[in-house]
Amino acid sequence: MFDCSTRDGDLAKVQNYLDNRIMDVDETQADKFQQMLKENIPLFQEAGVKLFLFDGVSWYNDPRNMTAHTIIASPAVWLSFEEQGQSVSGWLWDTINGEGKDYGLELVNKTYH
Repeated sequence: MFDCSTRDGDLAKVQNYLDNRIMDVDETQADKFQQMLKENIPLFQEAGVKLFLFDGVSWYNDPRNMTAHTIIASPAVWLSFEEQGQSVSGWLWDTINGEGKDYGLELVNKTYH
């Protein structure tokens, strides 16, 4: 099981540090993270990993198009996402009980600018 936001501000920031030694982030790094996530979906699927991708939860109320890092520790874990018709908690429950499926994969193709 793997859940992630499409333009994770924290992961994009860390990736920018690994790539450029700059511990900062902007929408360019968020774009890069989104593309990397897209490229890795087939690898997750080959390994049998169930995916839940989401957006719409802002990165620390930042006005730029970046998304939250950890939804599991927030009240948003219980909210049903419109595009997915499912909450992360519901997805977790279904997957643990052998009825897992992928949600939100189309979001990696979404344009945020």
